[in-house]
Amino acid sequence: MSVTARLEGTDLGTGVAAVQKAVRALKLAPSIRVIYGGTYREQQRSFHDLLTVLLLALVLVFLVLLFEFGTFSAPIAILASAVLSTSGSLWRCW
Repeated sequence: MSVTARLEGTDLGTGVAAVQKAVRALKLAPSIRVIYGGTYREQQRSFHDLLTVLLLALVLVFLVLLFEFGTFSAPIAILASAVLSTSGSLWRCW
């Protein structure tokens, strides 16, 4: 069975969270499988791909810094300070 919905006046995350809460409240049999698709699935896939690209970029930057400095300590210190300063500034703005 396929169930579709049109979310108006709410964002995708809030709408899907409400649907998931309602589905959990149904106490479905273990043989019934619920799959969330459509825009939600595409958003989840995009976030996963974005995280993969971010991690790959960090590894490549680390390798470039490793070849540049020739030791592990300098690239680790540079990347750690970059990650900490970015997360700190994002936390402060939030």
